[in-house]
This record gives sequence, structure tokens and C-alpha cells, in this order.
Amino acid sequence: MEQVRLVAALSKALEEAELARDELRHRVKNAYTATQALASLTLPPDQARALSARIAALARAHDLLDRKLARQDRITLQELIDAELEPYGVELPGRIKVSGPAVTLRGERALALGLALNELATNALKYGALSVPTGRLDVSWRIQRGHVVLEWRESDGPAVQGAGIESFGSRLLRRLIEGQLAGSLRRHLHNSGVTCTIELPAQELIGSTVSSEP
Repeated sequence: MEQVRLVAALSKALEEAELARDELRHRVKNAYTATQALASLTLPPDQARALSARIAALARAHDLLDRKLARQDRITLQELIDAELEPYGVELPGRIKVSGPAVTLRGERALALGLALNELATNALKYGALSVPTGRLDVSWRIQRGHVVLEWRESDGPAVQGAGIESFGSRLLRRLIEGQLAGSLRRHLHNSGVTCTIELPAQELIGSTVSSEP
């Protein structure tokens, strides 16, 4: 009888969790739609179209990650980066380049890394290369000595000021990379952009050993 009650309680908890998840998905989609409507009502047509395109891209990225991780426990690093950066390349295609070997991430690690990438992209949009039409972003990664080494390199952007320096060193970013992912973060500030190097233990990120480059 105790096992029956336990199974019933677990089933009910699972059902409630699924309902909460579905409600959250619905609320997020409604928020995107409402934001697009407000943009159309309050901004000039050209600005409204540009903002709506960016919001739509964000919605697609969120939906892709949600569906991928709902169906399976893993997602590739390429898929994750493409989904996170698509909204920022809508207006000027070709300004963002992404390259690296095939790497498959564990689901819970993908979420943490996705948040870190979103933080970097937001900072680039506020202070860095993505804040000007001429700015460019190159994201690449490699496997080296048992680590996934990801390089975020901005160029042809404005000089990073104090606010940008503080933002790039935010506690959130370091908490994600150094805390949740047990990795390291190094950043270099240049006249035309920021370079961030993120090193993450492959065993922690991927869940298996991988061959390394020298």
C-alpha cells in the first residue's frame, strides 16, 4: 500500500510539473506576441519591423531549445549557439560567424551555457560589436587537453567603456561559467571589441571523454 501511495504521489507531482511547464510555455509565447504588438503601436514602422523581427527570432530560438530538450536530453553546441545568436543576425546577415567541431552537450549543461551565451550577446548588443552596423562577431570552439575551449571574438565595434567592462565581468556570467559549469572565463578588451575565452571540462559538459587537439 505504501508503494501504491508513493507511485500515486509521484504521478500527481509529474502531472503538475508538466502542467506548470505547459503554462510557462504559453505565457512566454504570449509575452513575445504582446511585445510585438506594443512595438507596432508605439514605434515608427521601420523600427517596429526591425524590433518585431528580432523578437520573432528570439521566440524561434526559445521554441527550438524547448522542443529539443523536451524530446531528448542532449543538443549539439552548434545548435545551441545558432539558436542563441540567430536574433542578433536578423538585420545584417553575415555579421556573425560560428564554427567548430561536432560536440554534443548534456541537457542541463546546455541550459547553463545557453544563458551565458545570451549574457555575452546582450552585452555585445548594449556595448560591443552588435551595437553598431559595422560590428562583427566570430564564435569558435575546439577540444583541447580534455576541455571545450570556446572563443567569443568581437571586431569592428566601438571601444568598450567602463560600463561594458563591468557588464562583461558580471557576477551572473562568472557564476554560470565558473560555478555551474566548473570552467574558467578570460576576457581581453580591445579598441574595436572584446574577446572572451571560455574553457569548460569536457567530461562535465559532454558527459564522456573526448579526443583532444594538441
